[in-house]
Amino acid sequence: MGVRSNFTCNKCGNIFAATIGNLRGAYEVRCMDCDEHYYSEIEIVEAICKKCGGKMGNKITSPMCPKCKSRDNVQNDTLIYLD
Repeated sequence: MGVRSNFTCNKCGNIFAATIGNLRGAYEVRCMDCDEHYYSEIEIVEAICKKCGGKMGNKITSPMCPKCKSRDNVQNDTLIYLD
């Protein structure tokens, strides 16, 4: 199930909103470098990001802090369920 939530970065303390998780019938694919993401009806293990050229995959479970680029964060609260 996908959610839109608030997160707090454990590295810099920044609070930000991000979308994570799969949708019904679709898999989330996320860039390791810039955190660009999209949903695919088929499971994509690896792809190339159209935004930055980085590697994308479906195994990234944590969003990237937009301020310091860390993935070390904690989910605070859920704003909306996407499924």
